[in-house]
Amino acid sequence: MSNLTPRTPPSWLQEAQAMRAKGASIRHTAKTVKAGWEAVRNWLERFPPESVAPRVETRPAPAWAEPAKRLRADGLSWGAVSVAVGAKTHTIRMVIDQAYHDRERAKKKRAGDRMREDLAPMPERPKASLAEVMASRFVKPGQRRHAR
Repeated sequence: MSNLTPRTPPSWLQEAQAMRAKGASIRHTAKTVKAGWEAVRNWLERFPPESVAPRVETRPAPAWAEPAKRLRADGLSWGAVSVAVGAKTHTIRMVIDQAYHDRERAKKKRAGDRMREDLAPMPERPKASLAEVMASRFVKPGQRRHAR
């Protein structure tokens, strides 16, 4: 597998490991934990029942986080804090301001949803009959029955 460092393990991994240790099939396990069978198979290949699931490690706060909080509490603007700390304004706000962080995440999610809507298949347009195709060289495009 290409992903050598594990991501955040799914919440159902321990239950799936226990079921697999008792001899349950991958598909039955997937149905029980309400996950895709390929995902269950992939996670169980990486972490079989006798192994320990990976721990989720959170990143430590950057070194500039505390000084940036103090500067912001002293009344400096986000731009001034950015210059003083040496990080971009957006990055500082994402770390310090939870409301801004949530708003930006929601924007990204909405943008992703719109992109998925754009990739949805288009409804099928009515097809021309053989007679229309044969007569198309004699009829002007605006006069066709299905003028576009």
